Amino acid sequence: MVSLLVYVAPYVLGLVLIVALVTAAGDFGRARSAPYFRIRRDSSRAGWRWVLVAVLCGGGLFGVLSIRGSYGPPDLTQLFPTPDLSASATFYLPGSPQPTAGPGSPQPTSPALPGAPTITPTLPPTTPSATPFITTIEAPVTSSPDAAIKLDTISTGISPSLQPVDPGTFFSSGQTRIYFFISFSNMSNGESWSRALLLDGKVIRTVTEAWNQGEKGNAYYWFEAQGGFPQGSYQAQFYVGDKMVAQGAFTLR
Repeated sequence: MVSLLVYVAPYVLGLVLIVALVTAAGDFGRARSAPYFRIRRDSSRAGWRWVLVAVLCGGGLFGVLSIRGSYGPPDLTQLFPTPDLSASATFYLPGSPQPTAGPGSPQPTSPALPGAPTITPTLPPTTPSATPFITTIEAPVTSSPDAAIKLDTISTGISPSLQPVDPGTFFSSGQTRIYFFISFSNMSNGESWSRALLLDGKVIRTVTEAWNQGEKGNAYYWFEAQGGFPQGSYQAQFYVGDKMVAQGAFTLR
């Protein structure tokens, strides 16, 4: 511990000596240039105190350096002991031979080998089947497996005779209504049916209601947006129950 103090002390004393000399020089300079007598007096006193500190540090530094040769370099292992890695734990596998204890010592008992482990196969997670994003209503009738809806025409207008105006698949953006003209067959009044509108693959409108147009014929429906539909790629989908039976794409640009 003494060798460590002798080794570290010169650095500490040297640092304090430098600080004392720099501070004393600043105080003496202030004592010469300050405009008021009290400031010059206090600065002069402070400067002499720092001179005293510098003298003491210098003397201590000289004394420590003079006896430093009598001590070897400090043994840092006293402060930071190295852990003994030789005393490591020993592990034995079940059923493996173990060292025999000396006479009079209790003999260890070898554990019996465990039986073959039972491996339970891990089944891969099942992927849930995709469900439509529309809802259905409780219907008083059962939908026919042959129920069909066909999307015939898409337009942005309708005539007084209920015919499509300027049908197509490309329209200008800002349309407030999009009309869908369909034909249907094998339908039953009261069964659940739905229509959905997607923009760039995302659902923006859905309607589910009970069918009331009879078994077969033609009809038209529309989706409406008060501020007008924005530009993009659209898709209309039609469902009977939760089964999609028709779809069509169009673009607003």
